[in-house]
Amino acid sequence: MSLHFNRELCKRDLMIAFSGVVQEFIAKIANEAESSKPVPPSSGMPHIKITKNDAHMIGWHIVGQVMAEGGWAVISEFGSGSLMELDNPALKQYINSGLWNSTRPRSPGAPIMGRPRGPYSGLFGQRYSKGNAVGRSLERNRKYRPIKGTAWFRAIFKLNQMIFLRRCMMVLQQFPMHRYIIGSVK
Repeated sequence: MSLHFNRELCKRDLMIAFSGVVQEFIAKIANEAESSKPVPPSSGMPHIKITKNDAHMIGWHIVGQVMAEGGWAVISEFGSGSLMELDNPALKQYINSGLWNSTRPRSPGAPIMGRPRGPYSGLFGQRYSKGNAVGRSLERNRKYRPIKGTAWFRAIFKLNQMIFLRRCMMVLQQFPMHRYIIGSVK
């Protein structure tokens, strides 16, 4: 008698099983993010858009994505001005980009400053500054209050992470490995 293990079929079916778990997780995160996204503090700020890219396989990886998009998504998650969180993974890139106010110090947590006169690109798209407060703190005169980050999106992910891991373990425990062992009598 000879025993063989059908590795390729097993690999394919495991990836299909885990793709389903990832798809469930993406849907759950997207639904929770949509129902709990913060409302902007003023009507002039765009609302947060939640986008979802379904799970698909890239080699040995299963990739899916849920994103909270827009300037208000970034501010509500990581804060703004002197209250911005320093653990924002995109902060350094933002500070070194054209979106950062050139009159504002290039240090995390610097206050919101007045911009030079003229058009500029900001987190909320193209804007125009009259230049009346160039280089002065706008937080001090309370024109623009800094906002403390709430980490709402990270909290949703963290709260669901254990559920996702338990579901992955369940898939492994219930996976019918015996189906891939092939025996033949010679």
